[in-house]
Amino acid sequence: MKPSQAINIDVEKISLEKERLALDARRLSFEHSFPRKWGPLVIGFLLPLTTWLGGIQFSEWEKTKQTAVSARAANEQAAIADRERAQQSAEKDRQTARLEKEKETSSARSTLELYFKHFDLMDPSKPLAIENLSMLAEISGLESIRAILRNMADRIIVADRDFSRRSGRDPRSPAELLQGVPDLFKPKIGSENAYSDLSKFTAYVQAPAARREDLSIKSTLGNVRGVLKGLGLRAPDTEFVKSVPNENEIRIYLPEHRPFAENMARKLAIETGESFAVKEISKSGLPDGVLEIWMRD
Repeated sequence: MKPSQAINIDVEKISLEKERLALDARRLSFEHSFPRKWGPLVIGFLLPLTTWLGGIQFSEWEKTKQTAVSARAANEQAAIADRERAQQSAEKDRQTARLEKEKETSSARSTLELYFKHFDLMDPSKPLAIENLSMLAEISGLESIRAILRNMADRIIVADRDFSRRSGRDPRSPAELLQGVPDLFKPKIGSENAYSDLSKFTAYVQAPAARREDLSIKSTLGNVRGVLKGLGLRAPDTEFVKSVPNENEIRIYLPEHRPFAENMARKLAIETGESFAVKEISKSGLPDGVLEIWMRD
């Protein structure tokens, strides 16, 4: 072996030995590193922990899903129950309305049969006519019957006025003629605005006969009737009488009438330029639904 070849072999051996030593050093370093010493322990701890946490998360998700399903089912059941209750309530209302209608129809039929069968007893000029009408009103309880009573009240007053003209005496006041007449208007019980709708009310206007041809009184009466129409009241033709008060008056039959009568007085004052005093007639048996307006001389 030549000397140069021996040197090359020694150099290769030395190089291989260095690589082996480097590998041993790296292996030794790895053997004493954190991953090598603690890795299995950490993995052994984290794997069950991860599994446990995943189980908890899955369990919570299942609970949330189950809760949502239960809530949806409960809402659907509640909606079904609400619909059934609404349908039952609507059906009950329809049955009640149908029974009320049948009752009203039967009542109206009976009332009309009595009225036309005993028509002569309802004539305002006959004795007990008012009592008979009152009895009919109680039997019926219908607004249609009160409309008949309002017409009857007008007939009573018109009949007295006709008689007064023939006999030459002054007509009696509406309050004198209508005492004992049943209520011509039924306000809503317990309502703060019981008299907000006055379309069923009648206002009898009395004016001085001495001023029948006076243009100023005609103009004032036109304004009065305009206010009454605006408020929705019925107002038969004005009656001209001999005896009138010294001041314009709104005469009411019940204390409950005062608020809207005072409102009417304010409107009349604006339209006519004259003041109107509100006075309650202290007489029993007067019907609801009537008031009087008296013009001064």
